[in-house]
Amino acid sequence: MKAAKLQLALDLPDMDQALRIAGELEEFWDILEVGTVLLLKEGLNSISQFRQAFPNAKILADTKIIDSGNLLTEIACQAGADICTVVSAASYKTIEACVATAKKHSCKVLMDHVSNNWRTDDLAKKCSLGADLVGLHLPKDNQAEKLLDVDAVADLSRKINGAISIAGGIDPDKITQLKNLPIDVFVVGGYLLTAKDRKERARIIKERILKKEN
Repeated sequence: MKAAKLQLALDLPDMDQALRIAGELEEFWDILEVGTVLLLKEGLNSISQFRQAFPNAKILADTKIIDSGNLLTEIACQAGADICTVVSAASYKTIEACVATAKKHSCKVLMDHVSNNWRTDDLAKKCSLGADLVGLHLPKDNQAEKLLDVDAVADLSRKINGAISIAGGIDPDKITQLKNLPIDVFVVGGYLLTAKDRKERARIIKERILKKEN
């Protein structure tokens, strides 16, 4: 089994701060996420700025597309994104449109299931629409009162035929709890962004992810 990747989620309203943190932690992350907060604050130009600063990076734009799949995917890909996101609540046609348009640009699509309900047959059906990754994502607004449901992740992982990304309060302990499941990408945001010693926390996270193979 390949080692899982670390995705640094930059959900910050400050472009300069986001660029600084991305540079500080460049040796640790595999995927650089231009978060929805940053996209809304700075516009799609933020993707271009990250592309300029990190020309070889794998950049995910957390576009959270829910309609106009062709147009929005086209815009994100042209801005320099390697991966864009469509929410699982989008219609079948919208998800298919995102996938078809992304392929034209050699871009990938993550279908992001931002929900506290991961026991849904509809999600499993939508996984057949061609998205390259499926995101199991505990919403930020729920993280203070609810933890990741390891059993639910395990159940869905058996139904999903494809790569799985997981997000929502990810820290070293949660990575350990999930280490025996087929997780391809661990998305880490707040645990690193709010740390006084970000590099040390990033080192611990990376070590814990790599330990997943042992």
